[in-house]
Amino acid sequence: MSKKWNLRPKAAQQPAADKNEEAPTDSTTSKKRRGRPRKTDVTKKPRTLADPPEPMDLSSSIDSIGMDQYAELIALSKHFLQQSGDADTMAHRLLYKMTTCFDRFLQNHPHPADIERAHSIVISGMPESSKQDAVSRRHDDNALFDAVLNELDIEAGAVKLYRMGKKAETDRPRLVKVVVETVGQQRILISQSRRLQHSTNSSLASMRIRPSLTQKEREDLRK
Repeated sequence: MSKKWNLRPKAAQQPAADKNEEAPTDSTTSKKRRGRPRKTDVTKKPRTLADPPEPMDLSSSIDSIGMDQYAELIALSKHFLQQSGDADTMAHRLLYKMTTCFDRFLQNHPHPADIERAHSIVISGMPESSKQDAVSRRHDDNALFDAVLNELDIEAGAVKLYRMGKKAETDRPRLVKVVVETVGQQRILISQSRRLQHSTNSSLASMRIRPSLTQKEREDLRK
């Protein structure tokens, strides 16, 4: 059997395409491609905290805040961030991060003044001693507070006890601030203080007990 030879000429090989050379495209192939078109001109919207508040004099507010008024400083920083409205600047982003971190830190580490306030009560109507020396007057105030504890049957201890303000010539007694040992003792004293109104002791019946308030809370109560 004779062999059959393929005498047809071989097709000429196309040269390899250069990788850097752009591949030809046409309208038919581009239409057949699937998937959503790639977004190229997308502008990122700046992040805003909230609607801008009413304008305020930030310069005078900053100067009036002391270095230990952490809560007021955070509130002013938040107001500035809302009022500025420019969230793309590096300073704005840094201040936003610092304010957020500082706010979280204070929630876990309260200020010593806030801790003392949570342990404190203010007594109004406690008769003031007429003795001349300060040590005797302080002894009488401690004795009256012990009488309050006995009347309410509460086991508590006074860490601090002092009259607030200067002694006046009027008969109206000064307020007495008492710092007790625990927050639980403070809450019990406030919740049970109404029982003093029914006391047979006139000195105790005239007393009123409330929690210690900040200056802003006192101003809000006067409104």
